[in-house]
Amino acid sequence: MIPKKPQAGTLRPPAPPARRALAADASEVFASSPEHDYGFRMLKDEIIKADKRGRLTVGDKASDKQFRVLINSDGQILLDPVVVMSEREVWLYKNPQALMSVLQGLREAAAGEVHDLGSFVDCAADGIDDE
Repeated sequence: MIPKKPQAGTLRPPAPPARRALAADASEVFASSPEHDYGFRMLKDEIIKADKRGRLTVGDKASDKQFRVLINSDGQILLDPVVVMSEREVWLYKNPQALMSVLQGLREAAAGEVHDLGSFVDCAADGIDDE
């Protein structure tokens, strides 16, 4: 029996089912491994070892990315890729109505549904004092 995949928003998958004491062959062991149950696959063919400072090299799949690091009670470490945005931008994602409006505008622009409203140069100068 393969356990259910974790629900969206959960950090830890459910505990894997109890394993039999002895597997009939290697395929039975791999079939019940966490990589199989939760969509993981081997990133490297060799076993990697952390250096004295705890650093690992995982390869080009992780280059130039930022990660949240999670660890479960079994000591399994999960690197969860994240994107960081400024506080100034995050308001849009906290306001569903504004986000839908921006997305609608982007869809309309992509479809060529644009209207020329003229120049805004005069508006830009309003309220700006020259020193």
